[in-house]
Amino acid sequence: MGWNLSGKVSNSFTTGTVEGEQNVGGLVGSSNNGTVENSYATGTVEGAQKVGGLVGSATNTQISDAYATGNVVATVDAASSIGGLVGVLNNSRIEQSYATGSVTTGFRPFDVGGLVGYALNQSVISQSYADTSVTVGNAQSDWMSGEIGGLVGYLNNSRIEESYAVGSVTTGDYLFSVGGLVGYVYLPNTDAITNSYANVSVTTGEGVFDVGGLVGLIEDAGVTNSYSIGAVSAGAGSTDVGGLFGNSSNTDVTSSFWDTETSGQETSAGGTGKTTAQMYDTANYAGWDMASWSLFEGRGAVVEGYEVGEGLPYLTNVTREQDRV
Repeated sequence: MGWNLSGKVSNSFTTGTVEGEQNVGGLVGSSNNGTVENSYATGTVEGAQKVGGLVGSATNTQISDAYATGNVVATVDAASSIGGLVGVLNNSRIEQSYATGSVTTGFRPFDVGGLVGYALNQSVISQSYADTSVTVGNAQSDWMSGEIGGLVGYLNNSRIEESYAVGSVTTGDYLFSVGGLVGYVYLPNTDAITNSYANVSVTTGEGVFDVGGLVGLIEDAGVTNSYSIGAVSAGAGSTDVGGLFGNSSNTDVTSSFWDTETSGQETSAGGTGKTTAQMYDTANYAGWDMASWSLFEGRGAVVEGYEVGEGLPYLTNVTREQDRV
């Protein structure tokens, strides 16, 4: 479907390859004041701008119980707003949805994410996840690009709640704002990320700045009850690299952590670093909202002769069994 104007797409699917330039989606190219529910796409999607595995561009649209499993490929240099599920999410909502597969771009990309490329204008992503490999090419030192994330590339005046990312984010040289969950976050005076996490391997090339296990760069926003455990590695000449955040400004962080051992990062521009043993200690998460979280007790620690359960929190209504660690 090219354009969904004030309509409902329900119980629908596609399996074929979709190719285009702008507003390219595996099921819907552009949705305005519409609904997409109980639907999916499994084919490869190729395009240049506003490209998504399910929907290319969503404005004032509700997307629920939907998924995309095909690969998303940017076909030109300087591609923008490329996402595993949705390319651009504008004043819209995604809930109980996911993307798997890969998201790939070439030279000098902007706003690339495992689930959404660019979320703006009070959009909300809730109870959703991405299990993707996000791979982007080089930029250049005098013409940089970026905002690359395992879940969302650029989260602008929008929110993520009860969501997560697993997989990998791999970039070339001279990018900025690269994160396991989100590349760049900006949301004045409000929690942008709550009850969410990333288990994403983040690897960049040379000369990259603002690289984090959860968020690359976060400004004027809050993060509550969230964590990151993925490895974070940046190439020579890279700056502002951290376990939870690469860089931050005017950020309020509440009860949010990163694993200093698995990340390979001892420092962060916010949050609290914990050893792996501390991350697996359920006492670490006292005060977290157990309406959202459960504690995986797949491991055990012997303390004074008693075996006590320990494990990382997982999202009760979202996290797949294979993603519980």
